[in-house]
Amino acid sequence: MTSTNNKRFTDDGDFIYRPEHYPFEVVQSIGYVVQTRLFTEYNGSVDTSFLAQDGGETTLPEQVRLFDDAKSAAKVAGKVADYPKEQEDGSCYPRVLKVRLSWIVEGVAFESVVRDIQGGAKLEGVA
Repeated sequence: MTSTNNKRFTDDGDFIYRPEHYPFEVVQSIGYVVQTRLFTEYNGSVDTSFLAQDGGETTLPEQVRLFDDAKSAAKVAGKVADYPKEQEDGSCYPRVLKVRLSWIVEGVAFESVVRDIQGGAKLEGVA
């Protein structure tokens, strides 16, 4: 595959994005979670807890149980013992939230392993 305007592509033909502005967001996935406790602020960051994969509660993103749709998340939330309860913010918990899991990229150092594919050069990789 060749490019007529010197854009860079992977060997699979995907356009290589080189951002001009930082920070930018890289989205991993979108899904639904069961929040079990209200949002609180602590030392400048916001804290809460969610239903964990093992059925307990967690604040760690990698342990949160992620659902594909709100209906299945609500079904599980309805089975959590001792709930729902109204808390200080006026909301009842557990509750279902739609979330977007992502990373915020504040800076990148690109290595010069990407070649322009003019002339049919094959790409070795992208840093």
